[in-house]
Amino acid sequence: MGLIKRMLGLEAPAAKAAPQAGADGPLGLDIGRMPSFSSSLASLLGGHSYVVVPGDEKICARGSIELGQGSRLLRYYLDDEDYFLQVVMGGPGNEAIDEVQLFGYFSALSVTSKAELQRLTATVGLPTLEHEGKSSSASGAVKRASPNWYPCSNR
Repeated sequence: MGLIKRMLGLEAPAAKAAPQAGADGPLGLDIGRMPSFSSSLASLLGGHSYVVVPGDEKICARGSIELGQGSRLLRYYLDDEDYFLQVVMGGPGNEAIDEVQLFGYFSALSVTSKAELQRLTATVGLPTLEHEGKSSSASGAVKRASPNWYPCSNR
């Protein structure tokens, strides 16, 4: 009878169980955690990147993609929507880190038509990308490239 009363709004909702703490990701990264970036990172990037090292930001979301053969890709999205951390894992444990990359969006474009979308995405996935006279190469993606689609989950 309690379920019917709750559904009709005549009784307070049943208390939910406390959310279970997720297992910490590699380097202790997880939702709600606040990674700190070394101040020396900014000086190392000076003149080599447009990315400005973010201040202290909490991780607000996490994405995971199984790449097959024991590899997986984890993305940790920061509160500042301009940044995310990407961790490529080569094995099942949190110690099996192959790469850690900080991404900062350079610019964002509004897509107004299907033709515009096709033009913008024509170079996605290529091993080398040209932008404003500079060339950028994909590091690990080329080695593990596969025509298969893999399941993806986001929290």
